[in-house]
Amino acid sequence: MLRRSATFYRDRAALVCESRRFTYGQFMERVNRLADVLSASGTGPGDRVAVLLPNCHRFAELFLAVAQVGAVLVPLNIRLSPEELAGLIEHSETVGLLSANPLRKTLRAMGNTLAKLKFLIGIDLEEEGFKDYEALIEANRFSGRELDFDDGGIAIQMYTSGTTGTPKGVLLTHRNLMANTLTGIFERRFTPQDVFLNAAPMYHIADIEYFLQILSVGGTNVFLERFQPNLFLETVQKEKVTSTWIVPTMIYDLLAVFDPGRYDLSSLKTIFYGGACLSPGLFWRAKKTLSCEFSLGFGLTEASPLVSMLRPEDHRGDPEGVERRLRSCGRKVFNVEVRIVDEEGREVPVGQVGEIVVRGANVMKGYWKMEGETRQALRGGWLHTGDMGRIDEEGYIFLVDRKKDVIKSGGENIYSREVEEAIASHPAVEEVAVVGVPDERWGEAVKAVVVLREGAECSESEIHESCRGKLAAFKQPKSISFVETLPKNITGKILKAELRERYKQASGAPHEF
Repeated sequence: MLRRSATFYRDRAALVCESRRFTYGQFMERVNRLADVLSASGTGPGDRVAVLLPNCHRFAELFLAVAQVGAVLVPLNIRLSPEELAGLIEHSETVGLLSANPLRKTLRAMGNTLAKLKFLIGIDLEEEGFKDYEALIEANRFSGRELDFDDGGIAIQMYTSGTTGTPKGVLLTHRNLMANTLTGIFERRFTPQDVFLNAAPMYHIADIEYFLQILSVGGTNVFLERFQPNLFLETVQKEKVTSTWIVPTMIYDLLAVFDPGRYDLSSLKTIFYGGACLSPGLFWRAKKTLSCEFSLGFGLTEASPLVSMLRPEDHRGDPEGVERRLRSCGRKVFNVEVRIVDEEGREVPVGQVGEIVVRGANVMKGYWKMEGETRQALRGGWLHTGDMGRIDEEGYIFLVDRKKDVIKSGGENIYSREVEEAIASHPAVEEVAVVGVPDERWGEAVKAVVVLREGAECSESEIHESCRGKLAAFKQPKSISFVETLPKNITGKILKAELRERYKQASGAPHEF
């Protein structure tokens, strides 16, 4: 990818990170030098190299340098505790680490784990054992070695967010990433004129996929070290950003500070979003305020990650049709197969709920050191996503629930998404999450956790009343709690496991609504 872009677009801007700017020629030179540094350290095919960094150009440089020597990149979430990070470093069998000064306290707390690694590289980091990144780049001259790696080899080991349990090390090959990159370019129509703002963290697969797509077409990748609404808007204006990927929570935060007299966003053509669907209210406000296109991407790390898209044209047209489509995950993308199957793996009729399964060159090789979980996920040539959904007559995929999140109450299966949509239709509701909690009588009871719109008032009985006619009686929430915020991970996914733990006290009292 880089070699082609460096040949075709040598003097074009490749990377922008605060005041630092690099052309494709400079980018290639830095990656080559860093690859020599890795090779000199004894790092080679199959070795794991971890990166613990906020978004920056050095993350990108390391990713491609690791690939050059046939090693495997292991991105680590900077928000994890030292104990969690040490566990992932040991589980992944990492041989070296790149990190930076802002994370020095975390690194000190991992001293015993880091002491076992072959090499440590730091950015503005004066800690024992760390060699300075820029000094290593400056001291090395590229040896001119030929790039020689197996495209079926592992390129990256991404640890899942763990919203449904223990994080798994997802093994994605070079072929997986290339397949996803080509699909993304085809679907999103990226060109060398695109300037993409990497505002979501690169230790998640979603931002990495966009980085690779922009790199492949010779566009410009701009990096935000961390998301701050005003800084985001200033960067869009300054760098004439054409597109970005963010989560709905970020869109909400942008609208809270946006001032049309202060920010010129005329260059911004498309906001790609994911992690969760946009509520109709938030979408209409964002469309009116930001005056750009919107496009949802649905997927999972195990699929590199893109599976389906709600394209810009799906966000246009009559409001009723738009709002119906906003509840979906869009339609499958080019070169990826999607089916809905029953427990025996048989495809179900249109409109019937089953498990979403995926097949394509984008599907992972497996989970690192988890053979049982790999066999369970990859069956009959299909990736079993664990998501329950249905596909309508037009091909739109509607996510119903996580398979593990289906609520089994009184012998009935209740899909939380259906209950959430009914509650969210109340004008006072900003956000809602529905989970199953232990109940002596029902086995599991439907629990709703609701965030109200700013300044709105609403009672439990009003929520129940608004759901009558929308939900069968057995699907009605048995209890409702009102909170200020819902727990989420960095990509905006609601942490339902945390909610279940919070509200797991069983109750045997009868419920009648």
